Amino acid sequence: MNILWLDFPLCCASWTYYGSTFHFKYLIVADRLENLLDLEKDFQLKGDSVWKSFNAGKEKQKWYNVSIIENMYADLADEDIPGYFLEYEETVRRVFG
Repeated sequence: MNILWLDFPLCCASWTYYGSTFHFKYLIVADRLENLLDLEKDFQLKGDSVWKSFNAGKEKQKWYNVSIIENMYADLADEDIPGYFLEYEETVRRVFG
């Protein structure tokens, strides 16, 4: 596995937690949601072969997305949580089970 691939997800997952402004968290989660929705469409068309296009397989992709979920709510008041955070969680469950 390409070590650089691991560096980026670790940074994104930690950016959603460690003192990030809520605007930065919003951007990361919105970007991941858009990418994940595209992946979901590809998966419906191509099945498991979709995972071959990644440097890391399905389990590492799952870990990355679940890590973001585990951290994205940190330091956010309920009224600051956008609706698409829930959509992201639901999409992660649909794609990764």
